[in-house]
Amino acid sequence: PDRALLVAGYWGQVAFAKMVRRLLAAVPALKLDVVCGENDEARHRLDAAYRGDGRVTVHGLVDSLAPLMTRCGSVITKPGISTLVEAHAAERATFILRGMPVAEDNNARFAMEHWGAERFTVRGFRRWHRQQQPAGPADTR
Repeated sequence: PDRALLVAGYWGQVAFAKMVRRLLAAVPALKLDVVCGENDEARHRLDAAYRGDGRVTVHGLVDSLAPLMTRCGSVITKPGISTLVEAHAAERATFILRGMPVAEDNNARFAMEHWGAERFTVRGFRRWHRQQQPAGPADTR
């Protein structure tokens, strides 16, 4: 649960820098794999901003999300069908960002109704993350 995959398509539809900043502020222990795809500008900007920060690993184009999902407990994504199917198959908690109207709206609705995905909010993600933490020692007083 302390590692998340942020993937949002190839065309700059998500403000990656803002998302990363918000996530790290909300969950300081979080480590992020960020897939920017063909969005070279976002990749370069994130590389520069988080160089040396072990919490953020930035990726450009990847052949498959599977190796990244293997090490991540959750996926934050636009509702592209292939990413939703991969996240569901990997049994990862899935948080959905706003996507392209109509087609991705339908994908999001299906994933939320049938696979337990939820709309991404920082509050919702933080709640999920806290629920994944092991319970502390029982109070024996």
